[in-house]
Amino acid sequence: MKPHIYVEEARRFFLNQSSYERQLNHFINLQKDVAERILTSFQNGDWSAAERESHSLKGNAATLGMLPLREISAELESLLKQQADAPSIEEAISSLAQELKEVIDVIERM
Repeated sequence: MKPHIYVEEARRFFLNQSSYERQLNHFINLQKDVAERILTSFQNGDWSAAERESHSLKGNAATLGMLPLREISAELESLLKQQADAPSIEEAISSLAQELKEVIDVIERM
């Protein structure tokens, strides 16, 4: 099973463990409902807002060592940029929501 967070990959961006943990908690506060925000934007036809949320999540996930979440976010961002079919986008959002839940669970257990 792949880890959801590659801590060693992320630590190079932070001064110490405490700083990293603060950023993880900040991530939860800002991103816990991002899948719902993306889905709502998509359903309302606001492609640019959905793409922007995906892009932002991709960057945050990469910085914090959440590499599987970064990959899913990048895939979703690409689908949104292409204005792909609804089932493909909805499936990607569902995958993102599941991975995000797993990441949050891992953070809360740290």
